[in-house]
Amino acid sequence: MKLLPPHARWVVPLGTAALIATLIGIFFVPAGVQWRWLNFGTDLVSLTASFAMVVACSPSRWVTMGLAVVWVILALFTLPQWL
Repeated sequence: MKLLPPHARWVVPLGTAALIATLIGIFFVPAGVQWRWLNFGTDLVSLTASFAMVVACSPSRWVTMGLAVVWVILALFTLPQWL
């Protein structure tokens, strides 16, 4: 008897991607105005991988749609300023 949905095989690679993006954002990307776009990118990659892990284990489409809305809102609120 299988307890996990068939897409659950993606949880480990997505978790690895989220961990690598988080570690790169913490240890290799300096904090500063010049690096804000790279910080933004690594944060979005780790957030996307984390949300994709939840979607891979969830059979509900409402979870997928809700996480997509939350992702867009967080991306817009954390978008770096041009000036």
